[in-house]
Amino acid sequence: MSAWRDMVRDRLVAYHKKTNEDIVDTDHVYDIVLPTARETFPNNDHPKAQIRQKLQELQAANELKNVERGRYNIKKLAESTSPTDTEETGSSQYLVPLDDDERRAYNQIVNSAVDPNRLDDVPALLHTAGTIRFWAFDERAPISSLQSGDTLIFVHDDRYLGQGTVDSVVEDSTVGEWFWTDPNRCEIVLLREHDTESPFEATHSNDVELPPTEPSISIVPLHSEAHN
Repeated sequence: MSAWRDMVRDRLVAYHKKTNEDIVDTDHVYDIVLPTARETFPNNDHPKAQIRQKLQELQAANELKNVERGRYNIKKLAESTSPTDTEETGSSQYLVPLDDDERRAYNQIVNSAVDPNRLDDVPALLHTAGTIRFWAFDERAPISSLQSGDTLIFVHDDRYLGQGTVDSVVEDSTVGEWFWTDPNRCEIVLLREHDTESPFEATHSNDVELPPTEPSISIVPLHSEAHN
């Protein structure tokens, strides 16, 4: 998913460098980005939805400013550091305790990557040419400090399940309503990597007691029944 975000960023930065114009609207962004998007991702049937999603992610990362509905100031984006610079430094770990229903959801959409093209009524946010891993938190979950490159450590009954690397965080109620039938799960975390091999010492990686020193913050998602 980060390849899309990087492509949108690069095209807007190149446009700003060429024209020195700070303000663009959504239709203008399509004109700037779509030719490259169609060439780079020819199998994606929803490029405009992907572009809108990446604009949201860039806003969430404070790289892009929404000055009014459908209009963006790209000056800060052009002056911001590259994603590699931000992802390589200052990464944090976050503990995500799961109940039984959430563990089943974890197995469906994190431990096993999802191919949106094989599912019905998939929200536009999840449209992609390939597989995707994601998680959704309740709007009350303290995830405002999450950033690209951070690690979510999933646990069940205080035992390690696996960990995923954050690609981006987006606010969108349609995903929670679609998968959990709960629009309050509107804080969507897209994951670019997942690993079940435990970073803690144990004989079996999927049956490991967490160490006494926990990660910096515990994120407790809303407990609700997962969609099957």
